[in-house]
This record gives sequence, structure tokens and C-alpha cells, in this order.
Amino acid sequence: MNAPWNDAALAGAFGQDFDALVAFASRAKAPIGYGFLRADGSVDVGRPASLWINARMTATFALAQERGTEGAAHLVQHGLEALSGPFARPGGGWYGALVPATESGPAPLPGARTDQGSLAALIVAACGAASAGHDRGRELLARALADQEAHWWDPGSGMPRHSWDPGYSRPGALRRLGDALSTADAYMSAWRVCGDRAWLDRARSIMRFTGEAAARSGWVLPDLFDAHWRPLPSGAALDADEARAGSLVASDGGAVAVRTWDLVVPGDSLPGLGLRAVRLIARLARILDGLGEPPSPWMYDTAVAVYDRSQSDGWAQGGGFLLSVDGAGRPSVESRMWWVACEALRAAHGLGQWASSCGDGATAARLATDYARTVAWTDERLRAGQGRWIHELAPDGSVSTRVWEGRPDAYAAAAALLRLDV
Repeated sequence: MNAPWNDAALAGAFGQDFDALVAFASRAKAPIGYGFLRADGSVDVGRPASLWINARMTATFALAQERGTEGAAHLVQHGLEALSGPFARPGGGWYGALVPATESGPAPLPGARTDQGSLAALIVAACGAASAGHDRGRELLARALADQEAHWWDPGSGMPRHSWDPGYSRPGALRRLGDALSTADAYMSAWRVCGDRAWLDRARSIMRFTGEAAARSGWVLPDLFDAHWRPLPSGAALDADEARAGSLVASDGGAVAVRTWDLVVPGDSLPGLGLRAVRLIARLARILDGLGEPPSPWMYDTAVAVYDRSQSDGWAQGGGFLLSVDGAGRPSVESRMWWVACEALRAAHGLGQWASSCGDGATAARLATDYARTVAWTDERLRAGQGRWIHELAPDGSVSTRVWEGRPDAYAAAAALLRLDV
């Protein structure tokens, strides 16, 4: 099939942009791991260090090391030192945020909760570092998986928890599908590195739940659930501490939104989560097929249905993907986030390849068209220059800082540029 993801010139351009992205991201290097990178390439030295940022940056540099980028191994090692050192709780687990400069050295930010999304990113970073040849990455992965076993995986629901209070004394009641999908991604990576089938089976459990939830809700995916994994209805109240678990923090120590969570309300669905689910179903099916195990019959049909609904709800007039829609399918938050476009690229690529292998040429052709459209819009609107991805746009197409005042994350774009899912 003559699809854009098979175009050699596009692959070359993506590779150049990845190299520039890594060079820009390397400016985030700080005394403790990686700091919050502003749009101009400087680090916000007054902002507490975030576990999520450090994990995502370390994972990005691990991709660069495997690609052969000069100096990337040192950047991975620097991230591992932070993740294995100051961020690690002496009694187990990790701090969600650190205050870098105190009289006794780095200290945990008081009251900061650790969330599963950050720990999923840590697992991905450890897997990437291990694959790149870092023994410390394997050690970090072993510790992270033991922590998952002890605190985060809930065998009763077959799903992960979202957060704990500091000290692992009380789990939070909120559940986030976004965290669960990131966990499935991380668990598939953990299975690839350590070979323990339990992690693949747990990823499969998460994706089975996701498919069932999508089928019950007309192929849309809400993010917010209660402790029993029931979608929170419109108007439901959220505990502020839980809702902000794992958030980036402002220079004055206060919490600010991260991954757009402050904008997400009960009853809304996120097209970006649908697109993430599609690529993960495709990834799981590809793994199972490689093991000689036929993918479950529901997987392909569900992936196509969720993809179509996410495109229908998400692609806005004038281009770009909406962050969220309400229960009637109307735009709720019209901000365009770069991570949603990255998920759209990865979903169209992974599902398009799957459709071709299934002989579904019509679907594959439609996905190729979507992929080309997203590439064109992304290149025109989300890139301020080679390697510099704008994190957020307002509905009128102008650069927005409503949530993302800088460019602290490189991994979403890095994974899309390297086309990791096939």
C-alpha cells in the first residue's frame, strides 16, 4: 500500500526532527534530573522537580541512545541517577515532586501525591534504559514492578489504582482511564524487557476493560471513574488533591494543571484517550500474533469503532483535535493539545498497518488519508521550528499557555516521530 507512513522522504524528515527535538530537550538537564523546559529552551529553576518530567525525558533520551545519538547515553544515566536517587522513597515508592534547593539537599514537596501516570512513565523510562544497555535501568525496572505489585495493581478489578497519599497509607478513590492506558503501554514494555507474561496479561486486562467501556458508551472514552471503575456522571464532585495528583507544580510551589487534567470534568470524553486506546489495542494484537496467539475477535472491530468516533468527535473545524467533548458530543474544551495529535498519528499508523494485514483495504486507505492530514496540520501549526513542538493551541490557532506555558515534555512527539508502534 502506498501509505504516507511508508514514504522514505517523510521518514527522513521525521528523523531529522527527532534529532532536533532531542537536542532541544537536552537543555532541560538540571542538577537533579531534568527541569521544566520553557519555550525559549531555558529551565524554570524555581519550579520543583517533577517525577513525570524526569521519567519522560529519560525515556526520550533512551530512544535517542538506541538510535545512536551522540551523548544520549550520558543523558539517560543522568535521568536514572535522579529516578533511582532523590526521587526514590527510602521506604519504597517514589516522590511525585522534589524541592531541589534546601539546606539538606533535595526534599519532597510537602503533600505532593504520586500518581500512576507518573509511575507508568517511570516504567517506560526504565525499560528504555534497560534496552539501551543500562544495568541501572534494569534495577530501576525491577524496583518499579515490585512497587506495582505491592501497591498499584488491583487484582479485584484487574485495573491499576490512580493515587496514594504520601506513605502508602490510603489509596485514592478516583480512577483515571488515561493512567490505566499509560499503564497498559508500560506493562507491554515491561513484558518485552523482562519476559514475565504476567505484565502482558495485565495489559490485556486493561485493554479488555477499555473495549467494554467504549462499547457501553457509544465508542467514546471518559477519563474519570470512581473506585469501582464506574464513569463519574456529569456534575460529580472531585477531590482536589486527588484530581491534581502528579501535577506539575508552579514556581511558588502551588499545583498547576498537567496533562490538561484541570480541564477534564466528569461526563466529558477525550478523543485523545480513544486514539491512545486504538494504538494500544493494535500493539497488543501485534504482540499476541507474534506469540502465535490469535487476537481476540473483539479487538479489531473495537479499534476501528473507537478510532472512527474519536476522529468524528475530535477533529475540529479548521483543523486539529479538540481536547474533550460533552455527553452530547459537543465541544467542551476546544484547546488543541500536541499530545492528541501525536496519538492520532500513532493510532492511524498502527491501525492502518493492521487493516492492511487483515485485507481491509478501504479502512487502511481512509487511515492513510487521516495520517497525511494530521501530518500536514501538525507541521503547519504545532511546530515552532525543527524539534520545537508547541504544546497547546487556542481555538483560533494562536499559541496558548492556558495549561502548558512551556515545552516540558518531549516523549509524545519523539514516539510519534520514530513511529514506535509498528
